[in-house]
Amino acid sequence: MKRRIVVFLGAIWMLTMVLAGCAMQIPDNQETANTQEEVVISSEAEESSSEIEAESSEIVEQETEKTDPYGLGVSYYEEGQYKVGMDIPAGKYVAWCIDNRYGGYFCVSSDANQDDILFNEIFDVNSLLEIREGEYVEANRCLLIPMDEFYAEYTIKTDITGTMLRVGYDIQAGEYKLQAEEGESGYYCIYGELRQEDILANDIFEKTTYVTIKEGQYLILHDCTIVQ
Repeated sequence: MKRRIVVFLGAIWMLTMVLAGCAMQIPDNQETANTQEEVVISSEAEESSSEIEAESSEIVEQETEKTDPYGLGVSYYEEGQYKVGMDIPAGKYVAWCIDNRYGGYFCVSSDANQDDILFNEIFDVNSLLEIREGEYVEANRCLLIPMDEFYAEYTIKTDITGTMLRVGYDIQAGEYKLQAEEGESGYYCIYGELRQEDILANDIFEKTTYVTIKEGQYLILHDCTIVQ
């Protein structure tokens, strides 16, 4: 009888140990499952964060394109006619061509109907102008950029034609040799101001010619380039 009781108690003890072992393994499985869930959640959160950052970056790029489609990084006035002092401040501007086929054009007049044209210009790359209160300025195939803003970021190249160069900024004062484009007659004009009222020198030439320019002057080049 005692032997049966001992055997029975031994069996109960073994069963208790097995159950205890199983009970101890359950938290490990739960912890593994929880860890896996945390990894999945963390991964999904990182993917979501990356997607949000990508979308935000794309939105910023799109907004930049809308506000500055030409990528100039400066303020400007687009094509159109403006009344000086109302639509556009009086001052000096760079007219920047945006049409390589036909070139840019601006016109400054004392009246809205352009019956009294004060000065105008057709150009391939750029021109420079000064407008005054009460006048009207029309920009065709070009942008009008405040001169101080433009020259804070850029200068005009001196080895191309169709430009108006600001002496002391785009080019240094001195003597230069000009060469006409092949098959064309070259033309240059030197101004002392930006209203085209004070022509200091100009010439239509064949092959080559020389010019001397001084600080504060402006040099227009049509169908010719500076070679030295």
